[in-house]
Amino acid sequence: MIDTGDQDLFVLRRARSNHEIIKVDRGYWQKFVDEYLVGTGAVSQGAIIGRDGNIWAISPGFELKDGEGKQIVANFKDTSNVSETGVTVGGIEYVATKAENGSIYGEKDATGVILVQTTHAVVIGLYGEKQQPGNATAVTEKLAQYLIENGH
Repeated sequence: MIDTGDQDLFVLRRARSNHEIIKVDRGYWQKFVDEYLVGTGAVSQGAIIGRDGNIWAISPGFELKDGEGKQIVANFKDTSNVSETGVTVGGIEYVATKAENGSIYGEKDATGVILVQTTHAVVIGLYGEKQQPGNATAVTEKLAQYLIENGH
């Protein structure tokens, strides 16, 4: 597991013509994962990582292996190879079924992953055999859209 420590995070927000740095604590981000991803029952595990690959919040029992956060972010820079290489999240390699418009979708057997890029983060939703892929996708995309609309 990547050590996220207990330091506060700083998020760079572009406000009109200048840049503003705002301090955001980990509890703020954890609420989004706990309530608006996993808490819905539509996803089994979830996380929010920064565009630098560092973990902002992650559901209990879910781990990103060393380097996975950075690789997830790198996948968005060039999605042309994702369909060939797949995407690895939590040590599980998923076959990429679609990569478009800032989203990457992957499947492995009856499970899957949804990765949605926002202005400063990537929202990760995983679904298990008991969850519906469509519901997991809707919940993950809805949270990402909310973050985008609010400058994150």
